[in-house]
Amino acid sequence: IIGHRMKFILREVDECDLSCDTLWHKNRFIDLSELNCPSILSKLWGPLQMTPNLAIPDQDRTGIRSTINIDKAGAIAAVEKISVDITHTYRGDLFVSLISPNNTVIKLHQGQGGTANDLIHAYDLGTTPDLQQLDGEEIQGTWILRVEDRWKGDTGTLNRWGLKLRVRTSEARVTGTSAPGQKIPDDDPNGIVDTIQIAAPGKVKDVQVAVNISHTYVQDLTVKLMAPSRKTVTLHNRTGGSSDDIQQTYTLTSHPHLAQLLGESIAGAWTLAIMDQAGLDTGKLNQWDLSLLG
Repeated sequence: IIGHRMKFILREVDECDLSCDTLWHKNRFIDLSELNCPSILSKLWGPLQMTPNLAIPDQDRTGIRSTINIDKAGAIAAVEKISVDITHTYRGDLFVSLISPNNTVIKLHQGQGGTANDLIHAYDLGTTPDLQQLDGEEIQGTWILRVEDRWKGDTGTLNRWGLKLRVRTSEARVTGTSAPGQKIPDDDPNGIVDTIQIAAPGKVKDVQVAVNISHTYVQDLTVKLMAPSRKTVTLHNRTGGSSDDIQQTYTLTSHPHLAQLLGESIAGAWTLAIMDQAGLDTGKLNQWDLSLLG
């Protein structure tokens, strides 16, 4: 993926004590299979740098586009940094966006800075939280930096820009467990909710939910799983008659409607909601377990 005036460094991270300098000094790139690091789940790609030296047309919303092409496959674990170096006599004229191969548009700069000269900046999750939208996307394809000058009078040049991406080396399954022992109010449509927080990046490729509920009449119950986006799937909907308890694992095979959650962001609050919608019988949520493949 090395192009004209582009520098490419692959650095393995986490449990391996290898630096970019070490890899470059050996005058070769280290393949993951050469490393004795079985627990690594991500590697750092970068910096990928392009030096286009493109003039930015004045007062032209078409602007310019500079591209970096990546021909290797992999899913983004995190965007480490997007660096931009623009010479310009009025930074407030500039609008800068990053466009991923999946056509996700991340706005990096929107006319801030007023009369100041130049835009030389590194964007990361701290300065630009929207970069998290790229987690789980495929790195392969064309990455575009779009630069527009929206007002007349001042001019400039895109000198260079770069990407640094953390890429997963393998699929990772993350799990969460909650054991609240919470009573389910009888004949109450509001019911109860319990939450599991997941901090891992990526998009859902598989989901499994194990539920342990004590109840003396399961047909009273409705059980739903809600993703961080608030997309909701019903797991149990007043079936089972007079049977006691729900001790079941819901999977894509046993409950295909869980496929509605594929592609959802893994990170965030996952919620189990339980409602008892008839009188007399009672119960409680003992425990539930969530397993997500990203």
